[in-house]
Amino acid sequence: MTSSCGTVLMLSRHTAPIAVIVVIAFAMIVIINSASPDPVSAPTVVAEVATPVPLPAATATIEAPAPPPSPTAVTAPTEAPTATPTAIPAELQANKRMMELTPEQWAAIQHFAPERQVAMARIGWCESRFNENAVGDGGDSIGAWQVQPRFWGPVPDTLEEQAKQAERIAAENGVGPWTTRDGCAGWR
Repeated sequence: MTSSCGTVLMLSRHTAPIAVIVVIAFAMIVIINSASPDPVSAPTVVAEVATPVPLPAATATIEAPAPPPSPTAVTAPTEAPTATPTAIPAELQANKRMMELTPEQWAAIQHFAPERQVAMARIGWCESRFNENAVGDGGDSIGAWQVQPRFWGPVPDTLEEQAKQAERIAAENGVGPWTTRDGCAGWR
């Protein structure tokens, strides 16, 4: 705000009320002085303006968060062990379709026992091209390996968990539950 005298007043939330009082007092002085015909005989009003005193900052006590509880031994549920091969089977390396897979899809295949990796990779590719969101058979088959929940239970959401479920099914039943066990058009 600029006064008529050219003085610039800087306002903050603490000094704003004081500045309003100063402006009103200044306006009264101007009105009184302009109403008097003789500036020499006009009464002089002197206004004292108190220096604004900053308000004390609010202090808050912040307590340190409680330390996390000490770790306790937890026994993880045991699942059927899955073998992780050190190398990708030659038959999968030779298949051009398999060479198009993403790292996530390759990682899913690693959840199968080595003796089932080729067959389960072929089934996953033929059933859904490893699409974990695939729905087939009129809604009866779900996921990358097109598992039917009415026989095998709920199908997990992630490709990794679907591979683990398909491995459990194949470990107990072989590849018989899948009609694409011998391949499909486009494989190879």
